[in-house]
Amino acid sequence: MAMLGSLRASAHHKLFDIDNGPALARRIDSFITWLIIANLVALSLEHFPIYAGNEYWFGLFDRVSIYLFTLEYVLRLFAAGGDPAFRGKKTPALRQAITPFALIDLAVIGPYWL
Repeated sequence: MAMLGSLRASAHHKLFDIDNGPALARRIDSFITWLIIANLVALSLEHFPIYAGNEYWFGLFDRVSIYLFTLEYVLRLFAAGGDPAFRGKKTPALRQAITPFALIDLAVIGPYWL
């Protein structure tokens, strides 16, 4: 069990600790931010003539984005036990899952998987 806790702490530090973690955490945060912006642009472009004939590419971009957002969501739930905000508390993954940003993430990815 201690090994799992150590793995979660390491995952949180390396992937999501943008203040004290390695550059990888900041890169992931930046990538997710830009992916959100790109999805908003793609959603806007779906209402213009450029969409016609490019439905496949827009659909592919949507699917790849959902897979990446889902991966990030699942990794955040896994790493919640290593997050100082939740460490040592009961059900850290559940506590992470009910944070406002996690609920927004779930509202975005949930319908795809239903």
